[in-house]
Amino acid sequence: MERESVEAAALQAALERARTEGDRLRTALATAESTIADLRRQAQATSRAKTDFMARMTHEIRTPLSAIIGLANLALSGQDCAAMPDYLVKIRVSAKTLLDVVDDITEFSRLEKGSGRRGLPPLFPGRTARPAAGAFCRYGPEQGLDPRHQPRPGHPHASAR
Repeated sequence: MERESVEAAALQAALERARTEGDRLRTALATAESTIADLRRQAQATSRAKTDFMARMTHEIRTPLSAIIGLANLALSGQDCAAMPDYLVKIRVSAKTLLDVVDDITEFSRLEKGSGRRGLPPLFPGRTARPAAGAFCRYGPEQGLDPRHQPRPGHPHASAR
């Protein structure tokens, strides 16, 4: 009888250890599932951000590229030779804008790897927007658009021309 009692106590202790281990494993599994769900959400958010970035960059690349192609076609048509220098200047400005976009993408890639410049260069909206607006000022009025921008007096970038 005592032997059965000892065996029963041993089985009871083993059962309790198994229950405790089962509880520990269930807790670990719940924690792992929660971590997986968080990581999945983060991965999906990162994927959406990269998709959005690529869509924006595609637009930013296509715009000056379309201007380059269109203005080059106009220059090559030979119809208005007086306008050719204007077309060539706008082609150069659009090409420089396109190169700046490619440089920004390259810098973004470097930053993502941890090897890019730290900090942001100063931003002067007037300097940034003026060449792009100038490339299209000639045709804007025909479409009812006025791409000129005049900063309000006293604005910090009013003199950054």
